[in-house]
Amino acid sequence: MNSKQRITTTLVILFFGLVTSSFAQEKGKVWTLQECVDYALKNNLTVKNQALNVNLNQVNAKQSRMNFLPSLNGSANYGRNWGRSINPGTNLVTNQQQDNGFGSLNLNWTIFNGMKNLNTLKQSDASLLAQQYNLDKSKNDIVLLIVTYYTNIIFNKELVENAKS
Repeated sequence: MNSKQRITTTLVILFFGLVTSSFAQEKGKVWTLQECVDYALKNNLTVKNQALNVNLNQVNAKQSRMNFLPSLNGSANYGRNWGRSINPGTNLVTNQQQDNGFGSLNLNWTIFNGMKNLNTLKQSDASLLAQQYNLDKSKNDIVLLIVTYYTNIIFNKELVENAKS
């Protein structure tokens, strides 16, 4: 048994330990297969991690699309001096009030950069699709595992009943 199988087996045992403790809390209630699957999909850390990866790739894909848009930056400064100051026009020391203002506006738009933006967009879309497939695969793996163990439990209960009779 390799380490991945051991980890999977350990996680399944922990999961069924949680389910068993939930059974103890809800005396007389037996979980259906659908309840077990829903609980596992909702609380599995691998599924949650894959969902976060999908969200991250969605943000990256959106950023790749936004790279095609121009960027606009602006700034403004204002200053007021009174009392003794140097007059910038005459370079003499004066005793008066002066107002200074400065503003700037910059617009940048990349027209061509060797197809970098287009290739980045294709890569981010492909990564998003791959992560969505990974999320679906993780969910399917969890469902198959839960169904397998659920049927094993039912089968073992039937074996116990047959042995008793």
